[in-house]
Amino acid sequence: MVSSAEPETGAELKKEWVRREKAMLAELGFKSRPGNRYEIAFDDEWLGIVLLPKKAAGRDSTTVFFHPPDCGLSHLPAVELIRELTGGSVQADNVTLPGLWFDVPATDTVDELGDLNPWNLETVDGAVARTRAMVEEEILPWMRSRSSVAGALDGLGTPQGTPSEEAARLRSLA
Repeated sequence: MVSSAEPETGAELKKEWVRREKAMLAELGFKSRPGNRYEIAFDDEWLGIVLLPKKAAGRDSTTVFFHPPDCGLSHLPAVELIRELTGGSVQADNVTLPGLWFDVPATDTVDELGDLNPWNLETVDGAVARTRAMVEEEILPWMRSRSSVAGALDGLGTPQGTPSEEAARLRSLA
């Protein structure tokens, strides 16, 4: 049973926020990993990743700051191939399709979440609800549409920025 008493520090509030967030994301099929990281398998080859970083304010505040969320898809055979080719010297957790290339989550959503900065349990509940909406409405549909070779290739064939940005993005995949 969770106490309804308000946390007295930002660290306590952050801990409760993460606990509530983990429970909500578990309902959607995500598994919690260290570092505010959540993963969802789409099949044996595709792994969806959501990062939801937070930072508690100083000692005299209960405010918690929500840093920009991030997401991506890993094609596990490609990750394994990169590890084999580099002798394991390259960390290939999220090499296939970073969500930011596709404006997922949308910039407006990222800005909205960044402005929340919960300071009590009620505002934490609001942040968890808004995070759930982001995951259900933006992240999961994007992941489902890209978690196949055809979906990934379709996404890679769409320019995501200026010609120089696109060249750098494609070089990073090579």
